[in-house]
Amino acid sequence: MRAVDVAEVNGRVFINNCSLGSYGEAVRRRDALRREHGHGKWRAMLIASWHVFRRLRRFRFHIETPEGVFVIRSPFAVVANNRYSGNVFDTSLRPSLERGRLWIYTAHARTRGSLLRMIIQGLARSIDDADGLDVRDATDATITVSTGSLPVACDGELVDLTPPLRFRIRPAALRVLAPPPSDA
Repeated sequence: MRAVDVAEVNGRVFINNCSLGSYGEAVRRRDALRREHGHGKWRAMLIASWHVFRRLRRFRFHIETPEGVFVIRSPFAVVANNRYSGNVFDTSLRPSLERGRLWIYTAHARTRGSLLRMIIQGLARSIDDADGLDVRDATDATITVSTGSLPVACDGELVDLTPPLRFRIRPAALRVLAPPPSDA
C-alpha cells in the first residue's frame, strides 16, 4: 500500500483532472449525442470535439493562487492532480501522484490555427514543449470566469459546479495498492 494525492474542487474529489471550458463543453455534447443518437463514447466525443473546435469560445479566467492573481483568455483551463509531462502516447503522463501540487494548464491560443498547432506539438513532441501552453503550479487556487455559464468536467464526467471554483490538493489522502514509487 502507498498513499497518493487527490485534488478537490468545491469539496468534490477528483483523481486525474478538472477541465473547464472547451473540454467540458465537448463532454456535454458527447453525452447528448450518446443519449439522442446512440453513438458510442469515442465516436460521440470526436463529433462533439469537432463541433466545439469549429465554434471555439475563449473564456476569461481569473486565477488566484498563493503566488498571485492571473487573468487569461483561453478556450480552457485544466487543473491537474500533480504534473503532466512527456508525450501524450507515453504509458504514463505523470511522473508522480505524490508531489502535493496542483498544476494549472491554460492556452494562449487566440485562433483555431494556434490551438491546433499547440495540440499537434503536444502529440508529436512533449506536452512540456507545446507553444502557447501556460503552466503554473500551486497548492490551492480559486478560479472565476467572466461569463455565467462554465462547462466543467471532473475526471471526464460533466459536473454541475457554481463558480467561484475553489481547488486544493490533498496530499497522501488516498491509499492504493501499487508498486513503490519509481524514485524509491
